Amino acid sequence: MDPIRIVRLLAENDVEYVLVEGAAMTARGMNYTTNDYDICYRATLENMQRLIDAVSPFNPKLRIESKGTTVDVPLDEYTLRGTPILPLATDLGNVDLLNRVEGLGEYDSVLQQSTALQIAEHSVAVLSYAGLALAKRAAGRMKDLMALPELEALAEIERGPSPEPGT
Repeated sequence: MDPIRIVRLLAENDVEYVLVEGAAMTARGMNYTTNDYDICYRATLENMQRLIDAVSPFNPKLRIESKGTTVDVPLDEYTLRGTPILPLATDLGNVDLLNRVEGLGEYDSVLQQSTALQIAEHSVAVLSYAGLALAKRAAGRMKDLMALPELEALAEIERGPSPEPGT
């Protein structure tokens, strides 16, 4: 997987997205291994077309993890709208396209739970520790629940010190 190239590609195509899931954890410096680049995109017709234009040249195929295979899938507005999580294998690596994040909702809600990080020469919206904790709790998978103590501790640090009583 080439995350820097993916960031540049999305930036060149003006795709509005938030980096989420394991890719956000990795971008935030957590010791978390992921084999895909997870993005939650704004589901407007214009933005979906920019996303399609960015990804299409890299031979996207639907990843079927349970079978360890890929199949052709039409990458169009109907597929994006009808598939909340679209796991793709591309020439750049695995990319998961999400039009919503469990526990947070659609793009605008996810964006509110993000902060900007510099990745290569681009400012990228990345889901915050608190947002990641909400999403992981909602997903409820064992690997997600195991990450919660660290995410919650980091979210507390991210929030900063609590005000002193009476101030």
